[in-house]
Amino acid sequence: MKKRKLLSLILSFILCFGYLAPEYVLAAPEDEEVLVEEEAETEEEAAPDAEAPTEDSSIDYSDVESLAYGSSAEPVEGVSYLPASVLSSFHEEELEAYVSFCDDAAVLMQDPEIENYVIYTDEKGRLCFSFDVSAKVIDGGLRTEPGLMPLSDPETEPVTEDFEIFDAEDPDAAGGDPEVPAAYNMDLVEPAEIEEIEGYEDTDLQAELTEEYGDLIEADGLFLSDTKNWFYDQLGSTARKYYDKAYNSMVKGGSTGYSYSTKTYAFNWTDHCNAISAVWDTYPGKFGWFSYAGSLHAHGRYDYGSRSYTYQITLPKSKYYSSSLNKKANKKVDELVKNAYSYASELYPDAPAYGIVSYFDRWICENNYYEYAGVAESAKDKKTKVYYYCHRQYGILLMGYGVCESYALAMACLCDKAGIPNIYVTGDTPGGGHAWNYIQMPDGQFYMLDSTWDDAGASSDQIYFLIPDDSSHDPVGNLFKGCKKFSFPSTAGSRYYRTAEQISLPLVAVQKGKKKQLELSGTHAKMITTDWASSDSYVAKVNKNGKLSARKTGVSTISCRLGGLSIAGTVVVYQISKLNFENNGKKSLSDSLSVSDTGSYSILVNQNGEVFSASELMRAGVAEPKITFSKKNIVSVSATVEGDQIRLNVRALKKGKTTVKVKFGGKTAKLTLKVN
Repeated sequence: MKKRKLLSLILSFILCFGYLAPEYVLAAPEDEEVLVEEEAETEEEAAPDAEAPTEDSSIDYSDVESLAYGSSAEPVEGVSYLPASVLSSFHEEELEAYVSFCDDAAVLMQDPEIENYVIYTDEKGRLCFSFDVSAKVIDGGLRTEPGLMPLSDPETEPVTEDFEIFDAEDPDAAGGDPEVPAAYNMDLVEPAEIEEIEGYEDTDLQAELTEEYGDLIEADGLFLSDTKNWFYDQLGSTARKYYDKAYNSMVKGGSTGYSYSTKTYAFNWTDHCNAISAVWDTYPGKFGWFSYAGSLHAHGRYDYGSRSYTYQITLPKSKYYSSSLNKKANKKVDELVKNAYSYASELYPDAPAYGIVSYFDRWICENNYYEYAGVAESAKDKKTKVYYYCHRQYGILLMGYGVCESYALAMACLCDKAGIPNIYVTGDTPGGGHAWNYIQMPDGQFYMLDSTWDDAGASSDQIYFLIPDDSSHDPVGNLFKGCKKFSFPSTAGSRYYRTAEQISLPLVAVQKGKKKQLELSGTHAKMITTDWASSDSYVAKVNKNGKLSARKTGVSTISCRLGGLSIAGTVVVYQISKLNFENNGKKSLSDSLSVSDTGSYSILVNQNGEVFSASELMRAGVAEPKITFSKKNIVSVSATVEGDQIRLNVRALKKGKTTVKVKFGGKTAKLTLKVN
């Protein structure tokens, strides 16, 4: 018993002495102390200040009331905040995240295109934010409004976000604090899900085209270069990470958005805006599902359990998009590219790239019109099916109409498939927001092509076809207002032009009751014509093979399709009723001359339902007057035609008698001459 008391006293003494002992008494061995310091240094290096959440020493996170609106004492209009009763249940890390959300909202909401900024807790009690961003409509006179506070540009401001982006394996695994009220403000948020885009596969024509047109492809270096890094190279390091996420998910993966997680708070909307714009401009044909009727949805979440942030960017998908629609468009692109190669091989064998692009420009203008229903006056206008088609490539490729965006998107899709380097361009003109293309030709230089402004109604006047940049087009390239203005390549100093034989349907005159096989002029022997038609079948009727039947005097426009292009010409149906000498009003005349004398005789050409004069009919292909003699070498005769008059100039050569027959348009006049 005494031993136990003694041990207790000794133990108490040791504990008291240990508590009061000098520091050196309880110090760790020297080696162990060094290890602790090294671990501290390693941990500090692994988590630099740039990665750690920004902590403002002036913010008192214990004073919940002062944190209701972030660092500011005043709320920002358009932002839905959390009340103090919810904030009081937050841990300090959650309060830091909340302040970051609020402070970002105060900056972002200065841009009128950003709306519906809501800070809320979801059904698991996790802190979230969301907001919507309207895309910049590219047609209808809308411009980037002056006076907006520009968001940061990674090229002009130092990039301080050197963080690792990773995909959350199970973003719902980390539970929230059970004390935090669930789903606060969530009724103000409509969650956006990343959807899969069906039927977005595309065909590859390169092998097929190379097999048939290898010489053309080699001549102009088609498929050898592209412009896919043009916009990516202009992004900062952080925006490039978002670009890669957007490309892998929305271009390769066929999804409407992308998501990622990070251990630090790092959400710079400008970087996302620039990255999405760059992907959009690089692969414009891959966003046919996009709808201007909706808004981009940005979502962020802080998981207290895993101490990580998860972000999601989602673009709106149109209800009018379908896999069958996209497959039809891809099939149309393949058809037009094949036609363009055939067209270029026949007409532009020395300049195939020029011929291919010319075919695209002509086809777009000849088969489409500018649909003003695509110019939105209100949000309601953006929700129509016609508006959707007008702003996607499907309008020009399949529907026969569109606005400038559809014109430029269709051209980009066609050039991409044909192996011609190009850049889809959006920007401003005096008329408002606009879209056009830059085409890189075999000389390595870029040229501007604006098919919208080329559209002259029935065809392309090619005023804006492969020309130098002009002062009326200002390229910008961003999808959202207030974001980065991308740079574009400088264009050549002069128009790109190649001469070649042109295909046309010449003016033709056909005698009433006759038939004629119509033929195009130019090098067209291997090209198939289709869809022959007459504007007036009562005058002239044409069958599917281009054989014409002249039925009634008059004029008709005959047209056909050649590889998808429209070719038209004029046909004149005529009928000569009689040829009368002006001297006596009859078709026969007799006269006498002496050797070496000359004489002049006038024959009037009479027509039924005259539409062209005799001289005009000759320019349309009617044979010139044919002169024959019953006995040769008695007289010499020359004939000229002016208007409806055939003038005969006669010289007597030797003594004798002969009858001169003049045949024109199926009728004959006779002149009997006796030379004394």
